[in-house]
Amino acid sequence: VAPTAYFRKLAAALEYQSRRGGLLMSQELSNPAYPGKREYFVVHPANILDWVAQHPYCCGVLRDGGPCSFFADLDGGLAEAPLFRDAAFGIAEAWKVVDEVVAVLAEWGVTVGRGDFRFDRTPRANKFSIHVLSDGFYFETEWLARQVGRYVYSRLYARADVYHFVF
Repeated sequence: VAPTAYFRKLAAALEYQSRRGGLLMSQELSNPAYPGKREYFVVHPANILDWVAQHPYCCGVLRDGGPCSFFADLDGGLAEAPLFRDAAFGIAEAWKVVDEVVAVLAEWGVTVGRGDFRFDRTPRANKFSIHVLSDGFYFETEWLARQVGRYVYSRLYARADVYHFVF
């Protein structure tokens, strides 16, 4: 079992992972001077549960090819999307995304449920941000996940009961 490797740059982490294998993970830095800045880790699968327990704001980094989770990034600046000031409202909107994915997959004969997803919130002073990830299933490729995401987005965008705002 290889020890976890740490990188400040994504390119170096990708290069290391291509040589040594492992899971490429990222974590947002807590430095408010650099919102959204990330650091990268290559973690051996045997160490992933311990690593995730120590890094609460982490997410996997997708590469071209191979299985991947469904991922949706719901966020909005509180100036442009004031209803997100109420966290419960934002979480209800995230459930609409999950329910739409469940409905789309059911139409295609694939059974998943709400329990197959998780929410990761990234606290911000001026922005609501929540990630919706599938934990109970994976797509065969990141390309397929992206296409399903685009289809789900188009269906949600057409609904009047989904909160829309302009950046």
